[in-house]
Amino acid sequence: MRRLAVLCAVLLSAALRAGEPPAPAFTADDRAALSNALATVQATCSKAMDEIFDELRAAHPGLQMRKARGGFRKNDYRAFQWIVVTLGDRIYWITMFYNDLDFSSGNFHTQYGRIQFWKDIHREGNPDGHQETTPNDRIQGWWRPRMDHQWRKLPPLFLTSEDYSARRVVSLFEEFMAECGETLP
Repeated sequence: MRRLAVLCAVLLSAALRAGEPPAPAFTADDRAALSNALATVQATCSKAMDEIFDELRAAHPGLQMRKARGGFRKNDYRAFQWIVVTLGDRIYWITMFYNDLDFSSGNFHTQYGRIQFWKDIHREGNPDGHQETTPNDRIQGWWRPRMDHQWRKLPPLFLTSEDYSARRVVSLFEEFMAECGETLP
């Protein structure tokens, strides 16, 4: 944490020396607008998740699934929401956000409102005994992110797309599951 503070101070000092004025401070209105934008993203993704869940349940009534989400508490900006699908001992996710890792730069990308399918979700025990459900792996105590690039041939699907529908998401998920060698009940 100390290194981060020192790095920030060095970068700020360099920016000021370069003649760049410091960024204006956030106002109360700015904070309120940011909070409202996040609430809109959460509500929109939640509504879409409900529609997808209902459509998937109607198409496959015997499918074991549940909805999950990150926190909606004050100052909890995760806004992540997903559907958990369990087939035997295998777990899959349908997320209301898209994550990937740029392997060239090491940068993470997250796009809210873009649907993503995940496979090979597993339970990982923490030293405190708590079980995490994750697509990532812990190697020698450190987490290694694992991104699912092999499903890129599926078209990107945004909640804001003109051709978006819960039925289309379910159809693409059925295709994804077939590629994973799964048969949905």
